Amino acid sequence: MHAITVLDKEALAAFRAEHPWLDLPEQVVEITIHFSVDGGPRSMAAVQAAQDGERSPFDIDSLGAECILALVAYAPHGVTVQPENPKLGPIWRILESLPRVTKSAEVERVEEERRALLDDAFNRLRDIALQQIEDKKTKAASPAAIGRLTEIAAALPTTLNGVADEQMPAWAQLDLWGVVAVLRDELSFPADQDLTAPEEEPFFSRDTLAKAAATAMSGPIVQAMFDLSPCALSLSTLGGTQSHYIRVNQSYLDLVGRSWDQLREHEMLSTGVVSADEARRRRLHLLDTDGGYVSEPAEIFHASGQKIPVSISARRISIAGQLFDFEIITPQR
Repeated sequence: MHAITVLDKEALAAFRAEHPWLDLPEQVVEITIHFSVDGGPRSMAAVQAAQDGERSPFDIDSLGAECILALVAYAPHGVTVQPENPKLGPIWRILESLPRVTKSAEVERVEEERRALLDDAFNRLRDIALQQIEDKKTKAASPAAIGRLTEIAAALPTTLNGVADEQMPAWAQLDLWGVVAVLRDELSFPADQDLTAPEEEPFFSRDTLAKAAATAMSGPIVQAMFDLSPCALSLSTLGGTQSHYIRVNQSYLDLVGRSWDQLREHEMLSTGVVSADEARRRRLHLLDTDGGYVSEPAEIFHASGQKIPVSISARRISIAGQLFDFEIITPQR
């Protein structure tokens, strides 16, 4: 199921108290984080409130990389919600049944099928929205109220491609913005890879690794996140005993006392940074079954041989149609 985690005013107040150095603006009253069926974060949206109480979209990119990273890690403190409207059931079932890529030859066909299903889901959702507006019109107390509802109907786009943040107030008044945002984000991301499908190749080629790294670091927010984060960050391929490093940040290198040349394209176990212990098997199982975990205890090893107790939070994410594991590592004091 697609998870929508909402950090409301109470959760954001707690976040500000725990992270005062991040300067999360006070006018931000709600942050919504969308996670895919594999547990990877898909997108984030924020809502701000003016002094008169009017709500409007807030530019999430303006928060900065460190704040965005901290909010993703803070997501478990929010509330996971699903719309209660029973009419939305068919739409969520479409989202749950979106086809996945099982081999590279299927990518084009699967993407075409996904687009058709997402368009169908949006058309259903728009019909629901228009029906809600008509129902509200019959109960409207004044011509002005009917006029506002007519304006809301006119503001709804006719296609999923036409959805934009500026339309959030119209959808929000119908309690449908969260579903619209999920559909829009699914359309913008590549199809997920089927975890149960047999792999075509036992290892990733150097070319595949290079392309994955370039794709993963192509966004300015992600690049800044890696460069500036005080947390140790790691992006790696799947594979248990054959996981390969794709990218780590300087904080990770400092923590393990190694250079990037010593880790680049190497199997994680062969570097000596991690060990194939029971705790790691548990973490990999959580990634396989739940798509991620938060604050799991672990031990990694410095180049000197020193054992370092750490806490690891991880998500399985999709990049360029392939699945990878993203980890945030924090030393235990």
